[in-house]
Amino acid sequence: MALVSCPECSKDCSDKALTCPHCGYPIIISHQAAHSELLAKRIDEALSDQQIAVNIETDDQILYIKLTPDKSSENLNYYLLWMQISNLLTPDILKGFSRLLVSLTFEHDIKPSWQKFAEIDSHGKLTVTKVDDKNKSKVNQIKINPVYKAFAGVLVGVSLIGGCVGLFNYFSNIRSIPNLVGKSTDEAKITLKKQELKYEIVETELGNLPPDQVISQNPLVNTNSTKGSLVKLVVSKLPKLPKFFNIPVEDAQKILSDMKLSYEVTEKSTEAFEPRRVISQKPEADTPIKEGDKVQLVISKAPPPPPPSVYTIRGTLTLIDSAIDYSTTKPLGSMSQKEIMALPCYGSGGYKDIQGGMTVKIQDGSQNILALGATELGYFDGSTVVCSFKFQVNNVPKSNFYTISVGNRRGVTYSFDDMKNMGWKVTLSLG
Repeated sequence: MALVSCPECSKDCSDKALTCPHCGYPIIISHQAAHSELLAKRIDEALSDQQIAVNIETDDQILYIKLTPDKSSENLNYYLLWMQISNLLTPDILKGFSRLLVSLTFEHDIKPSWQKFAEIDSHGKLTVTKVDDKNKSKVNQIKINPVYKAFAGVLVGVSLIGGCVGLFNYFSNIRSIPNLVGKSTDEAKITLKKQELKYEIVETELGNLPPDQVISQNPLVNTNSTKGSLVKLVVSKLPKLPKFFNIPVEDAQKILSDMKLSYEVTEKSTEAFEPRRVISQKPEADTPIKEGDKVQLVISKAPPPPPPSVYTIRGTLTLIDSAIDYSTTKPLGSMSQKEIMALPCYGSGGYKDIQGGMTVKIQDGSQNILALGATELGYFDGSTVVCSFKFQVNNVPKSNFYTISVGNRRGVTYSFDDMKNMGWKVTLSLG
């Protein structure tokens, strides 16, 4: 026995009392009405996808659950229907009733198409009533021709096979709803697909719950359903990708690392942004994103430096008619070929004026002198025939044409594009 509050006078009384001892209000009727209304609401929600109207009535501690489906639901699975309803018949709702009657009647029908009886004990637990037909008529002992017996046996066998196939098909369609709470959205989807169940995702934001996690499900875990049934999942929302536009790439990388996201950075030359600023991103801002996803960032690249106002020209003057300078303290006969090749060389015959320290002159197209330099000492370049004189002229201003001359020799003229294509390196030859 438990104490309940009287709806009329608010005083405590026994939940088994027919009426309130203080004011006479019918306690049992009040208890039944309140629980019937709650049960009707729960059953209506559970059967909403099957389009079945629910009506609950009470009479002398008997609970009547009357179901009226649409004509489109004539092929109902009564076993599954009973499992859906019985899962909602908790002791706290049934307590106070002594008997349960569930019936299903299609519209415009007079007799119920399906019924279920059950007894309810004092603790609110169900005991399904077994109906025994005590008025069975005795079967007369009649001799039957063996041919008819064989024919009857075949019919019975066919009926049993058909029944077994029907039972197999029926039970093979039954699905027990798995526990999906706490799983990620992808894990829940995979689990439901394996059991051939459909799903519907509803996102919500609840406190500090981890993102992309199932918070609740309907139907509940271990509820029996059929193949292709819908399972509604309430999941915590995924975080959204921030907007990185025009912020330093180092700041964007720090945010992405904190969100446990990978990233890829590419550069693009532009003068519209400061160097190393984010100019675009993929996915776009406010896109829901999961841990481990990859984000692509395009950042501004510093523009190339302006072309120099002055240049350096490097070159080599090669001479075939040449001689070796033997003015050394070491006797020539004691020198190796390598040592001889390392001796300075100079021009001979008609090229005696070619030697180290000659002036290198750079002039423009109007023969104006742009810059001056000098040759280094001559050395053999891998043979005893060709003597090479290297030179370098710095701070040569830009000009449309360059004439390069060594000593008193005639110069060679190149255009600016020629010099640029040659990398500002020239080779001059004599002899």
